[in-house]
Amino acid sequence: MQVSRAIKMLAKYHDMDEHIMIDWICQDSYDVSDKIWEDACVLSEDCEYIADREMGRVLIDEAKDEHEETLREKAVEASNKRTDISGEYNTEWKPITKEVKNV
Repeated sequence: MQVSRAIKMLAKYHDMDEHIMIDWICQDSYDVSDKIWEDACVLSEDCEYIADREMGRVLIDEAKDEHEETLREKAVEASNKRTDISGEYNTEWKPITKEVKNV
């Protein structure tokens, strides 16, 4: 979530003179790439609350899962295209035929 959005969200629920305690999460708190961090921040924008570190981990895990699924979809798509090409040019190619799980 961008700082400007966080301020607007806080202002929506609290008076500007009200005293509150908040926590924030920075990318430095987690060992993740910029892409995963940005995706997790986008996911947090759908939340109607200020996230804590535990929720940050949940959002990061969701972003990682979505990223891995996207990579898997791209790999299958490339495999299917290569299968089509190998059939067209009569070459040997073994397509991805089963789910590959991370160990």
